[in-house]
Amino acid sequence: MREIVAYRWADYDTPLWASDNRSPGRWHRAGSGPTQYWSLHPYGPWAECLRWHGIRDEAGLRSVAARTWAAEFVFEEGEIALVSFDTARTWDIDPADLVADDHRPCQALGDILRAGYTAAAVPSAALPGTENLVVFGARAMAPYGRVPVDPTLDVPTAPTADRAQPPVTLLGLVCHKGDVHSGLTSWSAGGSGDPRGV
Repeated sequence: MREIVAYRWADYDTPLWASDNRSPGRWHRAGSGPTQYWSLHPYGPWAECLRWHGIRDEAGLRSVAARTWAAEFVFEEGEIALVSFDTARTWDIDPADLVADDHRPCQALGDILRAGYTAAAVPSAALPGTENLVVFGARAMAPYGRVPVDPTLDVPTAPTADRAQPPVTLLGLVCHKGDVHSGLTSWSAGGSGDPRGV
């Protein structure tokens, strides 16, 4: 059994989906089933927020007032697909497609992963050098720090901040749409794929 703490920004009563996502995302198509997107680095949700809103300067940063969350996921051995720049070709996907602005290759792989895995650990497009956790299927919020009644559905979750702002240090780290992904560049040059200093 593996326990993973993950992070997300979402200005809803719950950051977990129980019904189909209404619009497509990187790892799912509209109507393909509930898909949960979480970050495995605490800065990840803020990077996703800045990328989503196209915020690149301190003035934009000060306009943010978002809610962030932490969740405790529990998985059995073999339930998480590990998809990285190193392993991409074994999944029949180009490493660059994992962080590209065109989501179609990831959506196609997401269809395959959904059929055989509960979740996938994937490179973050927004915060190079970190990973995101993509969880397939419906999940419901349970009290944080408690053993869930049904680990396949209930996820201990709690807000970590309300009407909060991202750290200023993130401004130089976020990979926006259209930017060159520094993690992919580092990996392509034989590095670790982690260009961050966080």
